[in-house]
Amino acid sequence: MAIEDITIETDFGNINLPAEKLYEFIIQINQENKKRADLRQSDIKDYFVDEDYSSEYYNLTHYKVASYLKCMWDVIERDYEVIKTCNYDSKQLAERPPKGYDFKVSLDKKEHLLMDCVVYLQSKKSQEKLVLMLMPYNDGDKFFLDIESAYSTKGKGFRGFWNEVKEYFKTEGPLKNALFNTSWDYVDFEKRDWESIVISEDYRNTINRNIVNFIANIEYYKELRLPTSRGILITGPPGTGKTLLCETIINQVNCTKIYVTSDSVSNVGDIKQVYKVARKLSPSIVIIEDIDTLGGLDRREGGNHPLLGEFLNCLNGVGSNEGVVTLATTNYPKHLDIALVDRPGRIDLRIEFGLPDKTLREHIFKKYLTDLPTQKINYNKLTKESEGMTGAYIREVVMSAFIISQEKNSKITQDIVMEALKCVGDMRSSLIPSSKKQDNYHS
Repeated sequence: MAIEDITIETDFGNINLPAEKLYEFIIQINQENKKRADLRQSDIKDYFVDEDYSSEYYNLTHYKVASYLKCMWDVIERDYEVIKTCNYDSKQLAERPPKGYDFKVSLDKKEHLLMDCVVYLQSKKSQEKLVLMLMPYNDGDKFFLDIESAYSTKGKGFRGFWNEVKEYFKTEGPLKNALFNTSWDYVDFEKRDWESIVISEDYRNTINRNIVNFIANIEYYKELRLPTSRGILITGPPGTGKTLLCETIINQVNCTKIYVTSDSVSNVGDIKQVYKVARKLSPSIVIIEDIDTLGGLDRREGGNHPLLGEFLNCLNGVGSNEGVVTLATTNYPKHLDIALVDRPGRIDLRIEFGLPDKTLREHIFKKYLTDLPTQKINYNKLTKESEGMTGAYIREVVMSAFIISQEKNSKITQDIVMEALKCVGDMRSSLIPSSKKQDNYHS
């Protein structure tokens, strides 16, 4: 239908407006305003041209952000061509620069990863298009990340892309073969070898056989369809070297290590999540220090705590626990539920770290005194006088002897060590008035 021109009468004469051109101008202005109303959506629509596309949302909780973000960008670099990386203001009216953050991607390394941006991607193989919109938000000092995606309906979509990210996380991600805790924070342990700890040759061989060599040969066990999960419980009084042994084992194995303490496992689902990531990153060791302090595993008060059932299920339940070794320590094995400690497939091996005998006490004294200035030390007398002491107490004796020697401006002599032995022994007696208390440590 033809549109008549518009005539406006004025004192200066008539003004004629070409209606067709005016109409076209108004349509153009409306289109521009509509486009500017959501520049991001307009850019995405233009990116897919005439392709049908869909969208999907995904959320990363705070402890997963650093690891999965690192994996995501590694997969993008490997498999995709980045067409454009930008961001938009809060009203989606204009572009602004993308933002990133320095995340720890290993114990000693940080990497700047973009996490507030829109990235336009195209697969190097299939030419499939994908748009990722990364939107971080804070809860206190923790980052969470919302991911909105737009993808061609004819391709593998966002789920296909994210499956590649999850596979990369399992095989090459930053947590693979790392040592971290239940919050996925990297843990720094001292570098130790077998010379760092004084244990009998029998214990050392047992540990090598059931942990170090077991993990090294785990693929062979799998080929033979043998169990590839194992549970080891290390018991003994405080100060006998259980933690030191765990640190030594950590340095002997090339696998994923997850460090669990009582303050990190308190809610239903926590233990399940630990073993879920352990299975993903297997072979792995779940190290549980002072397992008796985990809520629900100590049954002295009776009843049935849901954490106990969850833990038993993770060790040997309906689901598979392939490739996961559980290494737990306790000072009080009697306090643990019988269904945990007396059930092969859950706890397969129990190693009792008792008080060191005379030979081991001599080794411990020599270990700590070797690099210190000494004079005429009678180790036979020291081992006799230190009966009933743990390695931690013997180390304190040596430390006290060194402090006394500094006060006397002297080398460490026999008399000085004996003086230190008496001081530490008196302190120990005030804490443990009766040797019968040692019975609590053993079943």
